[in-house]
Amino acid sequence: MSKGKILIVDDNVDAVATLKDRLEFEGYELEYALDGFEALKSIKKSKPDLVLLDVMMPQQDGFTVCFKLKNNPETKDIPIIMLTAKSLMSDMEQGMKMGAETYVVKPFDMEVLLKKIDKYIKKPNN
Repeated sequence: MSKGKILIVDDNVDAVATLKDRLEFEGYELEYALDGFEALKSIKKSKPDLVLLDVMMPQQDGFTVCFKLKNNPETKDIPIIMLTAKSLMSDMEQGMKMGAETYVVKPFDMEVLLKKIDKYIKKPNN
């Protein structure tokens, strides 16, 4: 049984593959999008239980995607973890201001990320 569905949004295919392998091993169902527009389309079709969202992406950055999701009544309750190389305090503050639950800087410790995912993901049977 799946521990929940996670949407990985990152334009770096290697990062997506690494996350996908580990999170599937941990029992999560995964979907991915390589840019913000693709992410918004994917979420409209199939609501995930949590979004791992990069900031620096072509066409639409993660801050914009986060803002749109958190200001839409249909998606505002989906937890968002910003997962990005942007490590300045101003970037973290911007992510939180847009509505993200938490902000994780790349490179990251996978065990720390897994604990954050477990904290924020809504369990399928809840």
